[in-house]
Amino acid sequence: MPRSTLHGGRARDQASLVAPDHRSHPIFSAIYDPFNAAAEHFVLRRLRGELLTDLHGRVLEIGVGTGANFAHYPPGCAVVATDPEPHMLARAHAHLGRSRVPVELHACSAENLPFADGTFDAVISTMVLCSVDDVAAVLAEVRRVLAPRGELRYLEHVRYEDWRGRFQDVLAPVWCRLAGGCHIDRCIVGAIRGAGFDLGRERRSGFLGTPLQLGVATMRTPS
Repeated sequence: MPRSTLHGGRARDQASLVAPDHRSHPIFSAIYDPFNAAAEHFVLRRLRGELLTDLHGRVLEIGVGTGANFAHYPPGCAVVATDPEPHMLARAHAHLGRSRVPVELHACSAENLPFADGTFDAVISTMVLCSVDDVAAVLAEVRRVLAPRGELRYLEHVRYEDWRGRFQDVLAPVWCRLAGGCHIDRCIVGAIRGAGFDLGRERRSGFLGTPLQLGVATMRTPS
């Protein structure tokens, strides 16, 4: 059985799990798993497994949501998972039994991580950078907590570079309201590169008209 710890309060004591200045989305949190069930079965489950394969060491997952990645972490990992949303975090706590590895849960935002510099061998971001308030601040925190040879592994909504991106721009305001703050028109890969990461292996998969980019990035070393 994996060891689990919930930092910030018990799962049912949701008020104590709210990160400072966070906007709660109780309805979106409640429907998240049913809404994504078909996508998980046909697309996301496979991509999560591909993203997390061969991981080892101390791993930080930002924006853990309901814990959909838990079943895919391979033995040899010790996972610390964060989310500012109390209702999501409570559901993640309920799903800890899916994990084969130790998991700690922390109530905090990705823009302000309560961990020391160079703590983690890998940081995982799955459909998170599309919904945070400040992408640059999150990536700066990711760089700070990663060990020198650590990896950022990401599976993110991205914007098409061609004419289809204009349709995403039009749809984005409505989608953001319906999907708990998700912005489907962000140039996530460019932001990762601009934050001082070198991009490694990457591939793109279509998803409900919005592409998902799977990739691994490492911190750029000064020349």
